[in-house]
Amino acid sequence: MLTVKQQQIKELFDKGMGTRQIGRELGIARGTVQSHLDSIKRKENAPPGLPQGFNVYQQTTHVQVTDEEGVVKNIWHRSAPSEASIEEFVKSLESRVEGKAPKIQAPKFKDTDLSVWLPIGDPHFGQYSWSKETGEDYDVEIASELHTKAIQKLLSIREKVDCIYICSLGDLLHADSRRSETEKSKHLLDVDGRFWRVVDTTTECLCRAIEFAATRAKKVKVILLAGNHDPNASGHISRVLSAYYRKSPNIEINTSPAKHIYEEYGNNLVGLVHGDTSKMGQLAQVMSCDQREAWGRTRNHYWFTGHIHQQKVFEYPSCVVESFNSLTAKDAYAAEYGYRSRRQMTSIVIHKEHGEVERAMVRPEHFE
Repeated sequence: MLTVKQQQIKELFDKGMGTRQIGRELGIARGTVQSHLDSIKRKENAPPGLPQGFNVYQQTTHVQVTDEEGVVKNIWHRSAPSEASIEEFVKSLESRVEGKAPKIQAPKFKDTDLSVWLPIGDPHFGQYSWSKETGEDYDVEIASELHTKAIQKLLSIREKVDCIYICSLGDLLHADSRRSETEKSKHLLDVDGRFWRVVDTTTECLCRAIEFAATRAKKVKVILLAGNHDPNASGHISRVLSAYYRKSPNIEINTSPAKHIYEEYGNNLVGLVHGDTSKMGQLAQVMSCDQREAWGRTRNHYWFTGHIHQQKVFEYPSCVVESFNSLTAKDAYAAEYGYRSRRQMTSIVIHKEHGEVERAMVRPEHFE
């Protein structure tokens, strides 16, 4: 079955229009038109009985030999979602939640020169840890409850600020799909429950954090960096949140696919990166290269990174680079190979002119 957009493209194509003309007619890129045409062709040539949005990528044929002739008795089709169907699915999710967020009135107070930053280190929603094996229990429900309490505790320290930045430093989800393995290294993961349950719980936790922050600041900015555990899922969640809060002018969701994200706040330039692809020692040079004009406009330069679950601070003449702890418990791999780190979340207060002026931290034992 064709989507509405594919039906429009097919009708124009059948009239003899080329991809460039169709693109101009519908206001989409020529490459997108060609992608839809390829999908249309696959759907039209697909054998009967396949689920909608699936393509045949391998065919297995059973042959019974009788005399000198082979008679086909059964055919099995192995299918997988097509790229176009996944794109349509994400767009349909966005359309269902667009602008549905509750109206949250930003607090009224005189302008302040303070912002609160929450660099959330590697939450790993969906990780499963068994205390008898790892020394600590951790699952999606524990992750949601722990991060909700920590975020609300840290944001309660300052009642009225100019802006709150909620920054997931990557690995928001422990697994990027139902395959329960990392995309690049194929490292097997211990996961808790069904993938979509993890996505739902994570999104609900983020919504609670965003809406709590919106009652305490004039502006809330949300950045969900992609990590090596969730190179795709974090991007999908950020796009759904962006659609959900589209009619909330005081809430901004960053949907950039870039690995290195920059935010300029007054006399401060802050860079954010997961840390799996860039070494901490090179980040000062990366910032000065990527943000030449902003680098010159600002005096205080900071990098916030995750990935290693440990706090490390390197002070260079032009920039401070810091990695942050995680509230996540050890998984079986970390427990077995001796990886240890303090479980902690930190908030940083940055003055518009003078840079960092205050910080606070919470640990799991604070809520026991």
